[in-house]
Amino acid sequence: MSPREWCCPNCWAPPLTVAEPAGQEPRCRACGALLRASMPAGIGQMTVTDLRDQAAEGAMPAAQRLLVEDLMTERTLGHGGMGVVSLVRNILTDECFAMKKALFRNVAGRLDFLNELRTWIDMPEHPHIAACRFFRTVDDEVAVFAEFVDGGSLEQWIASHRLTRLEQALDVAIQAAWGLDAVHHLGLIHQDVKPGNLLLTESGQVKVSDFGLARTRALLAPASPTGDPPSVSLQRCQGTREYFSPEQACGRPLTPKTDIWSWGLAVLQIFVGGLTWLAGPRAHWILQDYLRNGPRDPMLPAMPDGLADVLRRCFREDPAERWPTLAEAADAVRAVYREATGMEFPRAAPPPFPLEGSPSAAQDRWTGQRSEWVDPRRWLARALLAAGRDPTEANPIRPSSTGSRRALAVSDLIVYEEAQSILERLIEDGGKHLEPALAQLWCDKGLVHLVAADVPGALSSCRRGVELYERLVGPGARGDLAVSLGRACLNYAAAMNAAGDRQAALASDERAIEILEGHTDEDGGSGLTETLATAYTNKGSGLFQQGNSRAALPCYERAIVVLEEQLRHVGGEALTADLALARALSATALAALGDLTGARRLVDSAIQGFESLPDGPTRQQVENDLAHACLNKATILTMAGEFRDALTWFDRAILIRRRLVQAEQRLELANDLARDFTNRATALQYLGDDREALSSYEQAIEISARLVYREGRLDLANDLA
Repeated sequence: MSPREWCCPNCWAPPLTVAEPAGQEPRCRACGALLRASMPAGIGQMTVTDLRDQAAEGAMPAAQRLLVEDLMTERTLGHGGMGVVSLVRNILTDECFAMKKALFRNVAGRLDFLNELRTWIDMPEHPHIAACRFFRTVDDEVAVFAEFVDGGSLEQWIASHRLTRLEQALDVAIQAAWGLDAVHHLGLIHQDVKPGNLLLTESGQVKVSDFGLARTRALLAPASPTGDPPSVSLQRCQGTREYFSPEQACGRPLTPKTDIWSWGLAVLQIFVGGLTWLAGPRAHWILQDYLRNGPRDPMLPAMPDGLADVLRRCFREDPAERWPTLAEAADAVRAVYREATGMEFPRAAPPPFPLEGSPSAAQDRWTGQRSEWVDPRRWLARALLAAGRDPTEANPIRPSSTGSRRALAVSDLIVYEEAQSILERLIEDGGKHLEPALAQLWCDKGLVHLVAADVPGALSSCRRGVELYERLVGPGARGDLAVSLGRACLNYAAAMNAAGDRQAALASDERAIEILEGHTDEDGGSGLTETLATAYTNKGSGLFQQGNSRAALPCYERAIVVLEEQLRHVGGEALTADLALARALSATALAALGDLTGARRLVDSAIQGFESLPDGPTRQQVENDLAHACLNKATILTMAGEFRDALTWFDRAILIRRRLVQAEQRLELANDLARDFTNRATALQYLGDDREALSSYEQAIEISARLVYREGRLDLANDLA
């Protein structure tokens, strides 16, 4: 028998080692399904290991290799405003995505692509907007993974004569108006509305896509006293000229009314049967010509008079005379549908869309492990100064005041990219003295990728920072460079942990300890001490996750000793918080070794330490650590058989973590919340409350399923299973 690695597409369990007796097909140990027969289409008889090995060896065609090893391209879907769009299949879950890879001709093109990502990634779920699921970067390539809409574009449907009935055409027009109206409610102007950017499912559901030219409310002028919608001035004409409004063609300030003009042209194209004009501003004459001569194809439906009236109002030269909103235009088309077909429009209008979009995140630059990255404007100012330019050029740049932490992280990445490009050019021109700055920029940027849930990008950035510091650190090198290398190793370990490679993370933590222990006498402040304690804490957690509580405990104890000593001499809220976390983690190791009394004492001390912090930035930053301490106490109580008391602490951990994830958009903590619900369910089962336990399991599954299927967190598939 030859053991091999397989991934079961039936229960999407992670690769399992199975036996292959002669003459028998291998089966999944989790669900019993035949693996060979149930592999996803296109994979054939290959295992996950085979695919990864071939990709590493370069044996797979270039078109089949991707940035992420568990994703495979199947075919090209088309070209967006800034890149190629491909159909991608997850070989573990069989989920499909539309992957958009940017075609960067220069740094400006890369920044434009990231701006599109910043706009798109924060859009709430809506039935008529194609959702952005996640993005990944490796080295200099960026790929955005969006919801795959299986029917193709409206442009393709028109070309293939799939809209030959009047009710179909009106249905598409109404749904597209609903989707664009939702975009406008978010403070966006699409600016490139056309049939190619209106996607349809096979069942006919319309979804607006491609937000490469959209601009957020942060870039819009304030609304006028009369309540008119905001406008945005363009430095150059953008979009597709066949669908331009007059103001767009002239480069005048735009409002959402420009999308109303373009929507009208997209609807008109359905009835004309194709694109027969060269300039969007001629829409009124194009409509008149159609009404005079009729459609080119006799199979196409005739346009009802009521719809012609709707379009005439879309094509008013003065934007103020067009429809106030596309929702009102959709209502008018629904009335046309009712009159033309004798039936009510069958689709329900989408629920009211939030005027402000996604909840705003706290304005901080901290990871879930309380590592902080530098405001990218400081990096840009430093790079500008090194280039002989005025550093105040960075002053006007302001991060958006709204949006999720992930979107705010993408905003920071845009500024980091610009600073990085300046420093790299200067170094290439002989500015070797700037290499330490570039190394630190890479490390900071890696933390931003982590918060943005882009683990490959985090690994790549942190690795570059470590490699550059390694080149700089040698005999005679400054001690601060060695310390910076130690800190860079900690960042790299965090990225490795996020990628699920705990062994590599542990090795990087150990290297950080070795470096930092050798330089503790060179820094009289608390910064190095805190970093050293963090390294010991992280190493202890790595060993604990491997089941080695006995080896983890001395690491936690060393961190506690270091922090207690520093706290006696220096004091401070940050040291108090670090000490509380080290005690909370040490408590779990003691409990695993059977010392429940000592574990209780430590975890109570930890919770007291967190709660002693006054309201302010430090208290906000440690809320997740407090939730972790509450979870640890609940776990210790469970081990002691005190299930009802444990339930109280599980509930407290969930209350804190749910607020962080939902209200503050700390999406990087969602998996911790799922585990909280799972642990709560276990306590409920011990109490005999199976119904409530089932509810907790279902909430955990819902969160984990979204992370695996929607966010591309394949490293969590085992937790979900």
